[in-house]
Amino acid sequence: MVSGSAPYHGYWTRDYKRIEEHLGTWETFKLLVEEARKRRICIVVDYVPNHSNPATDGEFGSLYDNGTFVTNYYYDGKNAIVNPYTGSRELIYRHNGDINEWFGFQLKYADLFGLADFNQNNPWVDSYLKEGARLFVEAGACGFRIDAVKHMELGWLEDFYLDLYSSLKEPLFIYGEYYSLSP
Repeated sequence: MVSGSAPYHGYWTRDYKRIEEHLGTWETFKLLVEEARKRRICIVVDYVPNHSNPATDGEFGSLYDNGTFVTNYYYDGKNAIVNPYTGSRELIYRHNGDINEWFGFQLKYADLFGLADFNQNNPWVDSYLKEGARLFVEAGACGFRIDAVKHMELGWLEDFYLDLYSSLKEPLFIYGEYYSLSP
């Protein structure tokens, strides 16, 4: 966040089934993959299944499914309920405020720096994030860097990886970003 507004950098995803509009289209991506392969280069996609865009500014967590508006953080919050198993208030997004204790409940179920935190246990969200990743594989990506892995349930991540691996004909390289200030 810069001076109360969301800067443009193309990183805060709002539609997991489209290429960010300032960067091109699926055809552009496929051309990039083709040109990279000619040079023996693998395209690794930086994929962010933990959160979308800022919940408190900009598009307020607006989420689209291949161009069709699904929800935003505030609309979603009106219908969110408390999960009896985790105590998390959730629907498509989780609504538990920002992380201010970097362990336990907040680490997995609260917003990372104001970004709308996905509820991967919601069947629609689970399917949506997997379908979005599969689109990149089908377009020729040979790897993923998964953002913010320590903020998601390990069981969901394993299922996400297995889903990607099970549909492949070629090897796929996946690694996760686990940010820590302490070695």
